[in-house]
Amino acid sequence: MFLNNPVTEVASALLVLGTCLVFALQTLNLQGWPGTVLLGYERFVSALFVSEYFLRWYAVGFNPRFLLTRAMLVDFCAIILPVGLAGWFHTNEDEFAGLFVRALR
Repeated sequence: MFLNNPVTEVASALLVLGTCLVFALQTLNLQGWPGTVLLGYERFVSALFVSEYFLRWYAVGFNPRFLLTRAMLVDFCAIILPVGLAGWFHTNEDEFAGLFVRALR
């Protein structure tokens, strides 16, 4: 299966490291195009990881029991939950809460 390919695993690991770097750079509070590019990268990677999550579930025939496996629960907390909660934090007073949700990833 494509998702179990070692090349795919290495690519996922590199995306995670890239996301960590982007998170660290976003703490510098860059204005203008650097901040926009970083936010775009973060959204792109989030979309890839959400797609991977649902592809793995699709690969097992949408078996509800698969969602309760340890790996899928960890991925839910690290991928799906922060992406879902990120839309709730748009104002400056919720900046700390939004930072926490992104750090959870």
